[in-house]
Amino acid sequence: ISYRYKVVSIVGSGGCANAVECVDCSDRAAARVVIKVVRREEGCEAQSQIELQNFELIQKFKTSRTPVVQFLDNFEFRGHMCLVFERLGRSLCHVIDSPRGKNGMPVGWVKAVAAQLL
Repeated sequence: ISYRYKVVSIVGSGGCANAVECVDCSDRAAARVVIKVVRREEGCEAQSQIELQNFELIQKFKTSRTPVVQFLDNFEFRGHMCLVFERLGRSLCHVIDSPRGKNGMPVGWVKAVAAQLL
């Protein structure tokens, strides 16, 4: 994508965007990132502009202890707005839906999630 990112896999999709895991080819360490590719629809584009403004504002005041995904970059590719984020692990929803989550989560995990929420 945009001669910088190499798509590795599709990691999610929603009503207004798809999320793809990519390798940042401009980074010597070949960092993995997730790019949210927004659909070219009027409502989706307006929503993504608001999201972009919010993330830019959050980045100004974010500290190392702020539990918010790191917003790295944004660009347009073939008419689609693209938002670049740090790659995180699986979401809590994936963990709960997994076979391990159906039997309950370990207490350490629950404490870690609760601490992030508080």
